[in-house]
This record gives sequence, C-alpha cells and structure tokens, in this order.
Amino acid sequence: MNLLDVSKLTPELVQVFLDRYEILRVISNNQPIGRRGIAKLLSLNERYVRNQTEVLSDLHYIATKETGMTITFEGQQILQLSSKYAQAFRNVEILEDRIQSALAVSRIHVVDADIGGYFNSGLFASTAGDLVLESIHDNSIVGITGGSTMKLIVDGMPSDTEKKNVIVVPARGSLGKKYEYQSNAIVEIFAEKIHADYFTINFPDQMDAEWIQTSELSEDIQKYNDLIENIDVLVFGIGRADTMAGRRGLRPSTLSILEKNGAVAEAFGNYFDLEGNILYESKSIGLGLEGYNRVDRVIAVAYGIEKVEPIIALSKVRKDITIIIDLDCAEQLASKLRLFSSNYFKGGV
Repeated sequence: MNLLDVSKLTPELVQVFLDRYEILRVISNNQPIGRRGIAKLLSLNERYVRNQTEVLSDLHYIATKETGMTITFEGQQILQLSSKYAQAFRNVEILEDRIQSALAVSRIHVVDADIGGYFNSGLFASTAGDLVLESIHDNSIVGITGGSTMKLIVDGMPSDTEKKNVIVVPARGSLGKKYEYQSNAIVEIFAEKIHADYFTINFPDQMDAEWIQTSELSEDIQKYNDLIENIDVLVFGIGRADTMAGRRGLRPSTLSILEKNGAVAEAFGNYFDLEGNILYESKSIGLGLEGYNRVDRVIAVAYGIEKVEPIIALSKVRKDITIIIDLDCAEQLASKLRLFSSNYFKGGV
C-alpha cells in the first residue's frame, strides 16, 4: 500500500495534513504573520486556522509573538520532511483534470515547482519552457509577448532545440522601462534558443489613433502586420489588470473606472472583469483581441496565487487555449472554483 492508497482510506486525515503543511509554509514564507493573513492567503476559515495553529504551537513548530507567528527550527525541519509527502498527496494529474473541466479550456498544465516547500522559479521555467516548445512546429510564425513571466520562461528554455522555418515576432509593442522585459528583447532570446529567425520593430505599446494611422503607411509596419495576421502559435503571460494599468500609465480617471467595474485581467491591451467582459481597450499596433481569437494555438503562462482571478477571466474569453500554471496557483484556483473537497483525494471520483 502506497501513500495514495492510504489517502483513499482516510482522505480527511490527508486534508488536515495538507492544511497544516500549507499553514507552516505560509508562516515560513511570510513571517511574522497573523491568523487573518494566513486565512486570506489559503482561503481558509479563520477559526479553522486558529485551531490548526494552536496544534502546531503545541508541537513547537511555530512560535507566537505580538507581531505574529514565526516558524521554529523544528518547524522548518518538519516542513522539509513533509514536502515529498505533500507532493504525493496532491496528485497533480487529478488537479489538472478538475481545473480543466471547471474552466472548460483545452488543456491545463500544472507544474510542481516546489522544492522543500519553496517555489523554485528555475524549475518552473524549464518545465513550462519544454511545454511551450512542444506546441511549436516547423514552418510556423510564433507571437511572443513581453513581461516578467515570459522573460522567466524564455530564460529557462533549453538552447538545443531547433525549429525549421520558424519566425518569431513580438505580439505587442514595448512596455515598461526595462528593455529585458520588453517583447523585442524576449523575442530575440526565444528565437536564438530555437535557432529561428525573428522580426522586431520598435514602437510603444500605447499610441494615439493619429500615430497608428500614420505609422501603418510604413513598410516595416506593413510587414509586421502581415506577420501578426498569420501567427500560428501565440505564447503570452497572463497579467493582472491593476499591474498592467500601472505599467501603461493609464489616467487616474481610467484607473478609477477599471477598479469600480472590477477589472481583474489584462491581455493584448484589453482589460476584463471576472466574467471575461471587456471594460477598456488600449489601442496599439500589434495583436488585438480579434487577432488573438484567430490564432490557431494559444499558450498562456502564469505563476503565483495572485493570478487566479486573471486566469478565470481569460478562460471565459477563449476556450481553446492551453494554460500553464504552478502548483500553488493551481491549488488556489481549485479552492476559488470550489473543487477542493475530500473527494479530490479519493482519486477524482
């Protein structure tokens, strides 16, 4: 009998084990922290958190101070020892299937990048990068967006893959002050790693209508638009509405409208609420929502629990999409969608 067999017999004990493990991990990563903060991060009832932290305190795994709870040396040791059992009990494949079914999207990939209870960005990047490469075939035009998520993925990709007759283009214009996070820079690295050609063009992500109309007469812009209209594969990072609005420097009045109407996600200059409704569109040359819906293969990448609502929103914009997320994000997403129950640990029945 293995651990998963045990979980089928006593699923309620497995849930308690995982809850205490996650509480310890949250305390370790956010110490000092109070019960309310733990409850919010894990989407657990505060009374339940209090009961579990009292047990952990009695076991000398955490210490309570006026500033909040901290993890003890013994707590760190038990956290590391428990990590491999937590990963076994989580059963990632079942988690993928449940989320995929709930969101009704083509594919959900959950990358377990936890090592010793901590998120390992390098492991996530390399695994997600391999999944991205599997979706790129020879004779393709690949669109790539900018941002910290895409930079992480591209940096973690292997450089020994060769794709024939592939050209990589930026899906949107440049955004932000740091060049390494801009789409042109990421496109260049991506193309080099798969030994492909690339086409870049310098223009800002946000432009007024007059500039757009004038620039479209440019030969380079016309070539770029032709490539964009024929993208076969699109890879992009899922963005939070508030973060992206800040980076674009939207007017305070626009920010207020977005906040008032519950904007949670951004993609290709469009801001969406949790139901996938468009609240605002930022005009630019490059891929827009209409073009996004025409692309044959779409891969979206996100990591971190703060991406849960943006994922839900964008899953309602387009269903035939592959989404790659980390385990923490997946578990919070499952909790948000109310997929976490004792039945989950019984093997998905």
